[in-house]
Amino acid sequence: MAEGKNSNGLGQIIAAIAIALLAGGTAPWWWDKLIDNETQVSPTTENPEEVQNDSDSSDDFSQPTEPSLNRDTSQPPSDNTPSDNIGVIAISWNDSPSSLGINKSEAEIFVFSCDANDTSTRLYGTEMYTGSSSICEAAVHTGVFAREQGGNVSIEVKGKQQSFKGSQRNGVLSRGYGSYSSSFIILP
Repeated sequence: MAEGKNSNGLGQIIAAIAIALLAGGTAPWWWDKLIDNETQVSPTTENPEEVQNDSDSSDDFSQPTEPSLNRDTSQPPSDNTPSDNIGVIAISWNDSPSSLGINKSEAEIFVFSCDANDTSTRLYGTEMYTGSSSICEAAVHTGVFAREQGGNVSIEVKGKQQSFKGSQRNGVLSRGYGSYSSSFIILP
């Protein structure tokens, strides 16, 4: 009888988790990336408690604080110690906060890695960019790294903006744009 109670208890826990997910109406922003087994995005925040689970929790069902990342580990990082690359997600030059599904994560900070010698023409704004703008192209535009070198870039997701000013900086032309539902800035 005790064996039946233990297996029934596990079933109840699984059912409770399923009901909680269904009742919430939406999955966490990272759920699609986890299920699709594509590049996963991990936020970094200035307040670690926002990302980490409660360390006092004694249950074994807590989520890891950093999801498994699909990283190329065949070559060591350039000019960075391995600890500098923890939480850094490799993205393509076509990726934007909107395409990565993080455009509604206002005030969250993300760190990405861009390969060298690539390009994107999708860039709208100066200092404040539309949520559909290329993150890597914005990094070159602001001078974080040169296109020929690539590198890491930190962004902070912002909300809706009424307008975006275009400009030419560091050999990159950004275009102006009207109101857009999400935005981001490049952090120093």
